[in-house]
Amino acid sequence: VSTQSTWGLYQGLVMEQSELQKEFPFFSFHSIINHLKGGKIVEYPSQLPDISTPLFVTWKIKLPDKKNSGGHGNEILRGCIGTFANQPLKKMLPAYSLISAFRDHRFPPISEREIPFLNCTVSLLQHFEKIKDPYDWEIGKHGIQISFKAEGENYRGTYLPEVSKEQHWDQTKTLKELMRKAGYHGIFETIKGSLEVERYQSIKCTASYLDYIDFITKNKDYFK
Repeated sequence: VSTQSTWGLYQGLVMEQSELQKEFPFFSFHSIINHLKGGKIVEYPSQLPDISTPLFVTWKIKLPDKKNSGGHGNEILRGCIGTFANQPLKKMLPAYSLISAFRDHRFPPISEREIPFLNCTVSLLQHFEKIKDPYDWEIGKHGIQISFKAEGENYRGTYLPEVSKEQHWDQTKTLKELMRKAGYHGIFETIKGSLEVERYQSIKCTASYLDYIDFITKNKDYFK
């Protein structure tokens, strides 16, 4: 089944059962908490759809707001890893919930004391399109994946749809930052003409730790 046709089926499911989607980040929270306590890998719930789709799991942490005692300031990225492979969620969500939390090499592994301050976003990716013009995508709507070759090396990187909007970047700034994220620190104009760009969209859902606690209190037997 192609990615796009799979998503045609899944979008209907989300529209009819919008609350179902929140259970994806709840599962991710349950997985990392169980891992930190030394438990086994959490079983994928039978209530969630067993479909195949690319996905990313993103963790952000709320920083204390020094101007507002007891409040919280900005969120910062704490981990974000996913896959473009069209594989079953039953396999990929358990794996990437843990990988994004503990094996994103840009950050130290998430610790137990950070859990109450985390937000988790699960992004399920759809509508992949290769584009000839590297600017043929919309900020806030499309994620982009770039690949290029420079100085005998191959480079690849991606930003999810929300990144450029959250960072207040225009398209050129986004492409330059993505080039650096991919590991190349040369001049953008020298590789601009050879960029291979693919745009995509996502359906995402974000939940806080408090959302998770509220859910698990009301549904104690949901996760096994």
